[in-house]
Amino acid sequence: MDQTIQPVGGKPLLVHKGAAFTRIVVNQVQAADGQKYHVMFMGTEEGTLVKGVNYNGEMFLIEEVQVFQPRVSIKILKFSNVTGQLYAGSDSGVTQVPLATCWEVYVLHGLCAIQRPLLWLGQDPLIPLKRTIWPGGNLKLYCHSPSQLAETVWVKDGNTLTPNGHFQIHEYGLLIFTGSKSDAGPYRCLSVEKSKAGQFSTTMAEYHVGLLGSGDWIQVNNTAVAGLQAAVGVLIVGLLGLLTWNCYKRHIPLPWNCRTASRITIWNYNYH
Repeated sequence: MDQTIQPVGGKPLLVHKGAAFTRIVVNQVQAADGQKYHVMFMGTEEGTLVKGVNYNGEMFLIEEVQVFQPRVSIKILKFSNVTGQLYAGSDSGVTQVPLATCWEVYVLHGLCAIQRPLLWLGQDPLIPLKRTIWPGGNLKLYCHSPSQLAETVWVKDGNTLTPNGHFQIHEYGLLIFTGSKSDAGPYRCLSVEKSKAGQFSTTMAEYHVGLLGSGDWIQVNNTAVAGLQAAVGVLIVGLLGLLTWNCYKRHIPLPWNCRTASRITIWNYNYH
């Protein structure tokens, strides 16, 4: 070519860090607001498929799926008007991918980035899960965001937790080391996505952590002890019944006659 071709608007539509794109195809869809938008499907050299859409001049990445294992470069991306599916090919094989999984995977959980500016769907409130930690012990709180494009944020008492020697934040949860009284209280795990339109967060999990031995958890401990005592009592009664039955059937030799003792017991019962 004699001259370079500049993108519309004089700048790239999308700048993406990570694996290089290998193939790009575009499809037009109608969103919840009745407008039509161009959705880009981009294959990468690591075998992932990235879906993006342009909304009001800003690109939103709404999904990223690993379609090939092991990670191999996507060499072919093709639409099928017959099946309504997208086909991705590599040197090792071909796979079929649905064009739209946003409703099943994202909207039902309030996580679809493209739907947020167009149609906000609320979530049912979460019921906090109770967890306990021993003084000086460790505890892991699980939370996994289904969106690979969101940041996981942990909040305690309204304050955002930052990784340090006491807290460690991993892909699947929060690790609390050397538990103390200050670790008791409510915790929330948020899935956070940022864009020019603002910051959108969704609560993925809630916990209420108690320190064993503290007043808040005495009732819980007493209930557990009472339940354990009842279970031990039932076990003892069952063992005595089993021993009596085996003795009566003469499966177990004992110094006394179980049959005679049983008849005496029954006679005494009838006599009284």
